[in-house]
Amino acid sequence: MRRSKLEIVRDILEAARDGQIKTHIINATNINSQLFNIHTKPLIEGGFLETSDNIFRTTQSGQELAQQITSIFSDLSLEPNRAVPAASELPKGEVVS
Repeated sequence: MRRSKLEIVRDILEAARDGQIKTHIINATNINSQLFNIHTKPLIEGGFLETSDNIFRTTQSGQELAQQITSIFSDLSLEPNRAVPAASELPKGEVVS
């Protein structure tokens, strides 16, 4: 099943939660470089994702956005299509690669 744009955004934010390079986020989210660039530009401009020295890291606002997206799918009783395990499914501090 194809993921929605919101699901891709959520997956990127979750994959970058602890800081990752572009390649790791692309692999973890199962998207290509073009989709990565399309989706990360507004996330960076909106303050949801920050980048420094080729490391992308989800900001506090970005973490809240990812939680809100997950909550929307839950409230609508939709099962989100996940490329990245939910934050609650990972031990704190584990790096997704």
